[in-house]
Amino acid sequence: MSGIAALLLAAAAVLQEPPAPRNGPEIVPRQGGSSPGPIFSLSGEGRISVPVDGEVVPSRTEWFFFVPTTIKGTRYDDLFSNGTGVCLEATLTWEHPSRVNEALIWHTGAYLRMSYDAFEGTSHSDEIGNFIDARSWEITTAIVGFRGGIRGTSGLFAEGRVGVGPVYYGAVKATFDIEGGLPATGELLAPTVGVASELGLKLGYRSEKMEIAFGMNLEIQGGPHRGDDVSTVVKPDAILFVSFTLGIGLRF
Repeated sequence: MSGIAALLLAAAAVLQEPPAPRNGPEIVPRQGGSSPGPIFSLSGEGRISVPVDGEVVPSRTEWFFFVPTTIKGTRYDDLFSNGTGVCLEATLTWEHPSRVNEALIWHTGAYLRMSYDAFEGTSHSDEIGNFIDARSWEITTAIVGFRGGIRGTSGLFAEGRVGVGPVYYGAVKATFDIEGGLPATGELLAPTVGVASELGLKLGYRSEKMEIAFGMNLEIQGGPHRGDDVSTVVKPDAILFVSFTLGIGLRF
């Protein structure tokens, strides 16, 4: 019996010894569930876009008894309702554990987003005397950019982003009575390719395989060209949108 006990004690001592070092560097899992390599994700989102600045017919300043008076023109939000649409987004993400707090994980990466918005047209008469009854308007954008943020081990995250890309404006038909022209029905805004940029914020929950996020974006887009059937009084300028998104994505 003493011999068997001695063998058991010897085996236990061997099992408690640290393993011999391996050749090459040892891969250590990152803290907080982070991934050492790039993570690809694909998400779909619904969105609402609100035009908050920009004019189709510019305002003008006139003098009345030596007092300057601004006569308001026609803004984009006078002619179009808030837009509704969808977008598809692909991202690449690298995660970096925080050196200060192991419960936090920083992440950086790139994103590519394709979005489509449709705006219902409305009628409007401005202070200059122009009347426009616009039809619907469709806008398609493609944005590529940089993103960075932070995530806790609970999965909650916050992320900022900045991007730039092309925007395509569909033609807008309208019935109009505009200064410098006759009442008519025709093309108010021409099909146009321009440049768009955005500054955004995302908040949500992210797990190893999926994420749910709410986004807010400030989007500045170069304006469309004037349509062929209106006078030079129509001078569309750049558009400022505020958009809100809600979506779900898969991570691979």
